Formats: sequence, C-alpha cells, structure tokens
Amino acid sequence: MPYRAVKILAISSYLHFEGFTNGALKACCGGGGPFNYNVSALCGDASATMCDQPQTYVSWDGIHMTEAAYKLMFTN
Repeated sequence: MPYRAVKILAISSYLHFEGFTNGALKACCGGGGPFNYNVSALCGDASATMCDQPQTYVSWDGIHMTEAAYKLMFTN
C-alpha cells in the first residue's frame, strides 16, 4: 500500500479527537485549489500560501505531513 494511503488511513480515525479540523487531504502550505496543492506553486514559492494553524492539518504541503500529524502517528 502506498505511504500516502497508509498515513491517511492511520490518521483519519483520529481527526476529530486530535483537533485536525481541516481534514486529511487539504494541505496547509500550497498553491490553491480544493486541496491547496498545485504543482505550479509549491510550498516555498512566492505564489504559495501558508495556513495560520498548521496543527489543524494532517498534510503540510500535499506530500509531507505536519509536525502534529507525525507526532500523532508516532505516539499512537
């Protein structure tokens, strides 16, 4: 099973209990669109935007998880 599928399945059951109010698919940092992911505006690019509360997101940039998601994964 692909890594992304594993992390989404592992964290999905904890979303509401752990404060991930922005779900498992929407990225905190990115370039817009329904999931805030756009290959033309990756996190770090001048046109990318970053969320105010990364601890409420599972995905940091559409590829990597946030610090809060990694913490949840490794402590459970």
